[in-house]
Amino acid sequence: MSNEDITLTAGNGDVEATVQPSNGGRIGSLKIDGVELLRQGDKFGCFPMVPWCGRTRGPW
Repeated sequence: MSNEDITLTAGNGDVEATVQPSNGGRIGSLKIDGVELLRQGDKFGCFPMVPWCGRTRGPW
């Protein structure tokens, strides 16, 4: 994780997500009760698709 990462916590700190703006805005870490749920490394993570997912319009 770099110093540009944004860490979000919920509850009493039981849930923690780390967003990496410098890496395309991916979620680089998601922990619940201290257990990491995402694979770690530069090639892994989760790219949120909100609010754009399902909003493409056109004559496709």
